[in-house]
Amino acid sequence: MEGKLRGTKLKVFSGKEATLNHTILRILEKQMLISYDVWLTTKTIKGFRHTPYRSICRRIQALEQQNWITKKGKRPIRPTGTSDLYEITPKAKAALYLSEKTMDTFLETAPEEKLLQLIETLK
Repeated sequence: MEGKLRGTKLKVFSGKEATLNHTILRILEKQMLISYDVWLTTKTIKGFRHTPYRSICRRIQALEQQNWITKKGKRPIRPTGTSDLYEITPKAKAALYLSEKTMDTFLETAPEEKLLQLIETLK
């Protein structure tokens, strides 16, 4: 999950928070989680073991405000009663895909119907 991204450069994956954003989106891509579970999963990844819970909460809040993730229900927890479940948006799924593949790779490998869909979308 860490390291340089090989695909298209996107604003969400640039700057100081790039690797943490990418890690959070990859975790939420697999399943809907509350912020505490995202933090617990993040702590198991080398390079993020000492990431404070508050940093994860701030990143999740920022990603939600920028429409990269959305709240998709609630889950009961012990101390406060309930917590919001988060999932990634289609925008984030596309960003993760583009972070892996360059547009050149897509243009070389995509079938003709996909290229026509891309042209229609970009019009």
